[in-house]
Amino acid sequence: NAKTKIFDDAKIPLDYEFKTKPYDHQVKAVKFALNNRFFAFTMEMGTGKSKPIIDLIMYLKKRNEFTRALIVAPLSVVGNWPNEALLHGSGLRCSLLTGDRQERLSALNQEADIYVINYAGMRIMADHLATKEWDIMVCDESQNIKNRTAEQSKSCYKVGSRSTRRYILTGTLITNKPLDVFGQYKFLADSILGGNYFAFQSRYAVMAQHGLARFPVAFKNLDDLSNRIAPWNYRVLKS
Repeated sequence: NAKTKIFDDAKIPLDYEFKTKPYDHQVKAVKFALNNRFFAFTMEMGTGKSKPIIDLIMYLKKRNEFTRALIVAPLSVVGNWPNEALLHGSGLRCSLLTGDRQERLSALNQEADIYVINYAGMRIMADHLATKEWDIMVCDESQNIKNRTAEQSKSCYKVGSRSTRRYILTGTLITNKPLDVFGQYKFLADSILGGNYFAFQSRYAVMAQHGLARFPVAFKNLDDLSNRIAPWNYRVLKS
């Protein structure tokens, strides 16, 4: 085990014993998570963006400031989270909320530290998940909630309102257009980009209309958009 003094400039400069040795960018990520209850980790694939979340959980757990976390992820990576918890954490119990409704309810009723569910499952389980208080909620591959009107996005917003800390993880914050950021940052806090999507759209996109459909044909004020999300964003490139 590598005992590392975490963050000379952190607000709480305590020692934390990492189970697995972090890279410098992962130490910085834990620092950002500790000092911010809402944050975006836009870290490319291969940079190890799940480890800082596990380290955050372990840090808070050892200080008796943690009860449970909810991780929402694509079905293809749901099973990776227990492996990450075992590798980077100690004694963390994981419950996978998969299967049919009854199987998911049974998994939710198990005692665990980390509950992991896929995005499609959020539509089924949102009402049940919203009855619990969550210390941490994470949207992994958060481009899955870029569409603010999709049911899985609305479910994440609903349950997220019950979480003390909210984080998004993605290597591709923008998949098609700059407007993609709105739905993802809405999960973190309406105050970052404002709660009105149409005001946001008007500020950053030039819209055209064809029949009943409206769509962006150009974008503007992107430096301003970048500056607005920058205080809540840590970008890490594999290079």
